[in-house]
Amino acid sequence: MRRSKLTALAASASMLASAGAAQAQFFNFTTSFTPNPIPSTQAGNNITANTGSNNTGLFAGAFGTDVVLDNFIANAVSTTTGVLNSPVTIFVTLTDTNSNGVQIAGTSPVTHTFLEQLNGAIDSNAVTSSMTPIPNPSIQTYVFSNGDAFTLQINSYTGPSAPNSTASGALGGHVNGANAGVQQGTPEPGSLALLLGMGVPGGLLAYRRRRR
Repeated sequence: MRRSKLTALAASASMLASAGAAQAQFFNFTTSFTPNPIPSTQAGNNITANTGSNNTGLFAGAFGTDVVLDNFIANAVSTTTGVLNSPVTIFVTLTDTNSNGVQIAGTSPVTHTFLEQLNGAIDSNAVTSSMTPIPNPSIQTYVFSNGDAFTLQINSYTGPSAPNSTASGALGGHVNGANAGVQQGTPEPGSLALLLGMGVPGGLLAYRRRRR
């Protein structure tokens, strides 16, 4: 009888340890955009992407995180409407890091490209624009040499609201962590509550009382 209780206790301890395992994935990213600026049929009317944006030590985790990949400014020097009709290539580089944004030893940054079509119209009074994927995956996976992996999906575009102003548009994405190295830690409160519901602490108390 005592052996069976010890076995149950060992199983409970194992469950606590596994409940405490958590994926901890941090990353840096940089973005570049071409062509930049986006040409239009009216010279001098265009949209410029603020490339080279860099964010460090971001946490992906189990539910992922939203990121702003680029911001956009509309430039217009003429009231003549310039038509936007341009394929664009977005290069997004991810680096596998620790929580301080320091690259993990033995890994190298991974770059993927996204192809989009930017359409719209722009003059010195107003700008309208939209961005749609050219048939290629709008979600891509970054796999590093240590087995860590991330997925990045471009999921939103907001164009500049007005030409020649600081009101910028944005290109948004969502990064998820997958297949990260597992780190042991203290069980989260939700995990402890689950084990309480299973009656594990009751078994521990009963075992202690019998020993006394």
